[in-house]
Amino acid sequence: MCDLLNFDWILGSWTAEMPTGTFEETWTSPSPGVYLGHGARVKDGSCPFVEFMVIEPGEEGGSTLWMVLGKPSAGPPRVEPFPITEIEADRFVADRGGDDSPAAIDYERTSTGMKCTLRDPNGNPMQVFKFQRSFDQS
Repeated sequence: MCDLLNFDWILGSWTAEMPTGTFEETWTSPSPGVYLGHGARVKDGSCPFVEFMVIEPGEEGGSTLWMVLGKPSAGPPRVEPFPITEIEADRFVADRGGDDSPAAIDYERTSTGMKCTLRDPNGNPMQVFKFQRSFDQS
């Protein structure tokens, strides 16, 4: 497992333009080592997809990215744990393994924003979100 590190570079509001609409993601940190995020795909005034995320330290060390997928109005959401398996200064990988997709989620700070890559069980990129800051996070 990885030791808990600082992911403060992820804080703030982000947008990624995509053919299927705009994906918006916002992250906050209510206490050291805990990060709360929410995301939504918006197109033509509707919101067909939402997600909620929590990064928190585990009781036995390491950290986990918890994904809550699904619109509450569309039925019970799914809660999926993605243990954080790789950490670098500007990047982390959360990998749950198994045959479900996405199997892994990579977050990376770039020179122009942030990139989030969803990977299939073989490690191949399925979808890449190239985020830009929505506003200055001071």
